[in-house]
Amino acid sequence: MERHAFAMKVKDGQMNAYRTRLGEIWKDLTAFLDRNQIKNFSIWNAGGYIFGYDEIDTTTEIDETPQDREATVAWETRQLGIMDWITNDVDWMTGEWHPASRRLAWHN
Repeated sequence: MERHAFAMKVKDGQMNAYRTRLGEIWKDLTAFLDRNQIKNFSIWNAGGYIFGYDEIDTTTEIDETPQDREATVAWETRQLGIMDWITNDVDWMTGEWHPASRRLAWHN
């Protein structure tokens, strides 16, 4: 699977404005995602940052091998290295749940 990750800082005190604006453009944004075949898009929020990723090419998905799992764990571990929080996406690795992070939006 090909993933594209992103991170951005939201100006202090502007998270609600960001969420409002996201709601205003959601129809156009999801149309763009669909046109470009971007799947499993999901904008996580913690500590004043927005983190997320999308899965671009799901046609390459096959049954997971031990090597595939190692590669996934390595990718998720690298993501942990750039974040000061852990998203619920990696709970299967750590067994932890972090209420400070929350999913702002999701489109499949």
